[in-house]
Amino acid sequence: MKSKYFSEFLGTAFLFCTVVGSGIMGQNLSSNDSLTLLANTLATVFALYFLITIFGDHSSHFNPVVSMVMLVRKEITTQVCTVFIILQISGAILGVMLANYIFELDPVLFSEKPRSGTHLFVSEILATFGLLMVILFVIEGKGGCNGGSYMGQLIGLLPRLPLPIRRERSADPFPIPLPEFPPMIFYTFVWPKL
Repeated sequence: MKSKYFSEFLGTAFLFCTVVGSGIMGQNLSSNDSLTLLANTLATVFALYFLITIFGDHSSHFNPVVSMVMLVRKEITTQVCTVFIILQISGAILGVMLANYIFELDPVLFSEKPRSGTHLFVSEILATFGLLMVILFVIEGKGGCNGGSYMGQLIGLLPRLPLPIRRERSADPFPIPLPEFPPMIFYTFVWPKL
């Protein structure tokens, strides 16, 4: 059980350090918000992939809502869920402080940007719901897929990530072009069965 607790703390710390650090680095490298967002997104995607790969055998919730859902599903006890949440919050705080320190900022900073509004609340709910859908989909093994098969979807969608940057300069009538569908289908449904 100690390895699960350690994995939850360390994984959450690394995740937050990566997310905050890549945001700081993106802002330092470019004043273009789209490039900053792209750098942050790519760093987060790859950090999650590696963290889940490394800590997946022990635990890889890294999010109190995920732990609470696992409690409701009776996959963990109330005591384990409580410890996970405390460790996740502690790991998140440490990760943010480390990212700030790495980029020569004060370890504890307070945001000067107001972050309020119904639109932000709704976006957080939707993002959390999407996260839970993916996790539960993988756990249940829907469609005969395993978690690794979703790398095919990532591979198929990678060329589309810069779309917000290009949107101003080009007319793109299709949200996802046809050439990207075959690799997505192959790596999602065929490759795992080989």
